[in-house]
Amino acid sequence: MSIANIVIEKDRALIGVDTLAGYMQEGRHLLNEVHYRARHAGKLTLFPQFDSAMTNRGDGLLTSIVRVGLETECPYDFDDAVEMMPGILSTAYTQATTHRKQLGIEAFPGAEVVLVGWSPRNSRYLAVRWCRYPEYEDFTEKFFDDRLLLPDIDNLQQVETPDTDAKMEALVRDQVAWAASEHPNLTCGGRLVMAELTRGAVTVRTIADLEAE
Repeated sequence: MSIANIVIEKDRALIGVDTLAGYMQEGRHLLNEVHYRARHAGKLTLFPQFDSAMTNRGDGLLTSIVRVGLETECPYDFDDAVEMMPGILSTAYTQATTHRKQLGIEAFPGAEVVLVGWSPRNSRYLAVRWCRYPEYEDFTEKFFDDRLLLPDIDNLQQVETPDTDAKMEALVRDQVAWAASEHPNLTCGGRLVMAELTRGAVTVRTIADLEAE
């Protein structure tokens, strides 16, 4: 279970992600325990050429194909990339599920992709979330101009907007604890990486070791 917390302001966006990754449970028989769980993945991709960044959860193969798709399509800006995404996602879903069927894996674990960037059309930063669960027939699309917390424990408790390092770390540690309690078979944690997007600049920092006490 990946963590992706996004804060959107008019002239700034923050993205906080964890790094620990595990392969889908349906493929566990192909790997030993170390290779199955003890891995770190890049859940944050920067696209400085169009003032954007992407984070993802779920199907790692599908979201890797999406990253490559965005690079090869060469969008002019964030708004252009958003318009390209439905086609890129459709292609990625087909390629990912076809490849796994060749390995004898029929399952689709679900996938979420969030693109964050400066929208010239709206003169502000925005986030767009595309989500497809196994029972869905296609990806859903939703725009955000405030915050998006995944997993959404703000439905369970009051959560302060994580607009500083300290607030982001506190929230993520709560999310890791919740995931360990409610979904112990899913991988969550590792390091906390945070990106800050402003006009003309992107910074990325590791702000916490989530395995440390």
